[in-house]
Amino acid sequence: MAHKLKASLRGWYEFVKCKVVDYKNLRRDVNKVICYKDAQLIGNSMNDRRAHYPNYLFKFNYHDDVLDSLFWDDERENAYYAEFGDVISFNATFRTNKYRMFFVPFTAIDHHKKSISDDLFTNKDFRKRFSKLVWDMNMKPDVFEVKWGLLMKEFKLEDTRWFKDMFTKCDSWIPGYFNDIPVCGLMKTTSRSESMNSFSNTYSKSANLLLNFMMNYDISIQKQRNTQRELDEATNKGSYKMETPRELELQASKVYTSTLYFEVEKEIYKATFLCTYSYVGIEDGWEVYSVQHNNSKSKFKCEFKVEIKVEEKEINYSCEHFNRMGVLCRHAFTIMMICGVKVIIESSHQSDSGDRENVKLVNDSY
Repeated sequence: MAHKLKASLRGWYEFVKCKVVDYKNLRRDVNKVICYKDAQLIGNSMNDRRAHYPNYLFKFNYHDDVLDSLFWDDERENAYYAEFGDVISFNATFRTNKYRMFFVPFTAIDHHKKSISDDLFTNKDFRKRFSKLVWDMNMKPDVFEVKWGLLMKEFKLEDTRWFKDMFTKCDSWIPGYFNDIPVCGLMKTTSRSESMNSFSNTYSKSANLLLNFMMNYDISIQKQRNTQRELDEATNKGSYKMETPRELELQASKVYTSTLYFEVEKEIYKATFLCTYSYVGIEDGWEVYSVQHNNSKSKFKCEFKVEIKVEEKEINYSCEHFNRMGVLCRHAFTIMMICGVKVIIESSHQSDSGDRENVKLVNDSY
């Protein structure tokens, strides 16, 4: 590539005295020199950064005079961890250099949400239905088990070992079984990790020295941060067509990033047009409602309990959507709207009962 670039700059290949093999030999000879000093060079580079950049952290361990592990982060990464570090994933399967050392990135998602059987999955109908079944955030375990059984029977998969094994572990990977655990939208951690692997692979090769890897890592991080700046600018300039006449949707368009706004808009839309409710009564000072999402494509109807104190600006709901996805659900929006609430949440936390969410609503000064 360097030889090709030189030829382009000089006019064409006949104007370049060196051959491709000369470039390869030069790299080989340079690497021979660098290889013996690689760990020392990377250490010197990190120490230089620590001296010039505020709050730059670099630590390393040696074992038998051989560099064993490195850890580093900078001021911005610390700030990201403070803002988005409630839930993180990390992946130790990515080898990135000639020493077969593992690169282990810690991955979170920001406010833009930016981290089997092949023959069967070419069946678009099965793939669509399987994905919808697995990732239905509001489906209760008993409903999931019934629908799983029907899908397996329809496609004659009851005796397929992989599906049988995965079903026995469904409490570890089906959202309905652990909806009380805060995951802040970081649901598909394997997908996030594979995405980061692919992103890093663009800039890193298995034959890299540590110094090569660090230089390429810096390039990839700068590109990632530039993408975030572009998304921030797009959000600040964004304008949206309101899908409902609700003031909640208008406020959502002003306080969320574009990515999150479209998720909230979907919940408000479904609350407006697809959810029904019934009044249950008063329990311990809470007005209690039952909310159902009407889905004409499914005979299974899930009902969720919603409790609200309008004056105290508090709402509880049993679906745990905020814990999983970081935004309010259609069930909460349904009751907020019929009670005349016109503002979005300020904060949320798990209630003392341990089985429901408590969400405080902002006041008009939000």
